[in-house]
Amino acid sequence: MDNVRIFELAKKLNITSQKLISLLEEMGRSVRRHMSSLDSKVAEEICRKVNTKAQE
Repeated sequence: MDNVRIFELAKKLNITSQKLISLLEEMGRSVRRHMSSLDSKVAEEICRKVNTKAQE
């Protein structure tokens, strides 16, 4: 997975961009806007976190 924009990842995960930004801030990541890019490592980490929450 290459760099991905926040809004694209949010759409893939079926959550809002704002929710994704909030999750990233909880993880200690600083992001400004939905057009900001995430590297693949962070994107995979957030995917695992969202999938874990969905299973609970």
